[in-house]
Amino acid sequence: MKRFIFPLIFALLVYSGCAPSTSQLLIKQYEAGRLDSAKALCLKLISEDTASGLGHLYLGKIYLNRADTVKALEAFEQSLNRQPSFEANFELADIYYHQLKLESAFKYLSAASYFTPYPDKFFTLSALCGQAQASAYWYFSAGMELYKQGNFLMAADSFCQACQINREYTEAKYYLHLSKGRSLMLRQGEDNYWDAIVEFGKAVSADDGRGEAHLYMAKCYYQKNSEDFANTLIELKKARVRVLSPEMYQEAEDMLKKVETRKKKLDAFWGRD
Repeated sequence: MKRFIFPLIFALLVYSGCAPSTSQLLIKQYEAGRLDSAKALCLKLISEDTASGLGHLYLGKIYLNRADTVKALEAFEQSLNRQPSFEANFELADIYYHQLKLESAFKYLSAASYFTPYPDKFFTLSALCGQAQASAYWYFSAGMELYKQGNFLMAADSFCQACQINREYTEAKYYLHLSKGRSLMLRQGEDNYWDAIVEFGKAVSADDGRGEAHLYMAKCYYQKNSEDFANTLIELKKARVRVLSPEMYQEAEDMLKKVETRKKKLDAFWGRD
């Protein structure tokens, strides 16, 4: 007899208009740990209500439970695109914090802060991100002091520590590769100059708005081969149109004139146009 009771109650609820909605069923299935059922309801809700972000939100939670971070990130982003919420922003911030991407974590924490009141987990994650950021900055500051002193190897170690704490620390990445490149330059030798050029290229990839890496690449090309005018001049010209200190700008200008003058003399000597 009991087996007929629940279907009967459900039928009565449907008839009376009190049947649980797809979203209510979804939440109950998820909270009960029935992830396969919850996922099916997520997909059903997404197809039923394209403007709702709830289906994508819980789909993201399910993917997180299954350690599929890539799909979880995509689902939470889809949820935000449809319906901005505290939960989707917070989940994204939490994922990026654990991936050591602090800039992204702070971006989504800031978006989450528009939704009030804040649960305790918001303050906890904010504090953790703040502590990590402060630690990364401490290593970066120590690295800059060592860099200014010309201690490039130890500077690189400090910048590396900063990057390990915050993988999105662009300035630390830039100076990490700049320090490695300058350390290799000091050793001289063709192989070291080539390796230094590779490091300066990585610095450019981190931040191509600065001219230092281009200037040092030009020096490497010229010191490696004083007749490698093409690469030397290309890098010097790139350095001049990017951010440089007045001293480094003048250094780039002086080197450019020196290299161009030498090129003209050799071209005239060999009868090259």
